[in-house]
Amino acid sequence: MKSSLFFFLFLSFFGFSQMNPLDSLRMVNVPYNREMIKKVDLVKIEKSIIDSINLYRKSQGKNILTYNPELSVMAREWSDSLVKEAISSGTGMLRVRHTTNPYIENCYGQARYEYYSKIKPDFFYTKTPKAVYKSWYESKGHNDGMLMGGETIGVGISFGITDEGQMFIVCTMLIK
Repeated sequence: MKSSLFFFLFLSFFGFSQMNPLDSLRMVNVPYNREMIKKVDLVKIEKSIIDSINLYRKSQGKNILTYNPELSVMAREWSDSLVKEAISSGTGMLRVRHTTNPYIENCYGQARYEYYSKIKPDFFYTKTPKAVYKSWYESKGHNDGMLMGGETIGVGISFGITDEGQMFIVCTMLIK
C-alpha cells in the first residue's frame, strides 16, 4: 500500500508538475513568431480570401464584389480590436460580439495554429485564406453573409499570439 501510494505521488509530481516539452518550444518561439507576423502582407491574404468569396458567389449566381480598401481597413481595425481583447483576457479566447454595423460578418477565433520555430512566411499565404473561407463556408450564418447583396467588399484579418505561443486569427468581412 505504501509503495503504491509513493509510486502514485512520484508519477503525479513528475507527470503533472513539469511543463510539456511542446509548451517550452512554444514559449521560446513567441518573440520570433510575433516578429514574423509583422512581416506578413495582410492585404495579399485578404484579397485571396475575397477571390475565394467571389468564386463562390459566381457559382451561386451572385454578382462579383469589388474590393474596397476602405472597408478592408475598417474590417482590419475591428479584427485587431478583437485580437487585443482576446490577448488581454489572458485566455486567448474571444467573446462572441458583433457590431451594430449591418454590413458586418465576423469570424471569431476561426483558426488556431500550433506554432513551431521552422514555420515559413508562405504558410500565412497558403493556410490562412483556406482556413478563413472554409470556416465561413461551413457556418450557415457566415455562408449567408458571403452571399448577401452588395457591390463592394472588404476583408480584414488580424493575427494574435498568446504568451504560450498559440497563434490564432480573427477575420472580419464587410459587404456594402
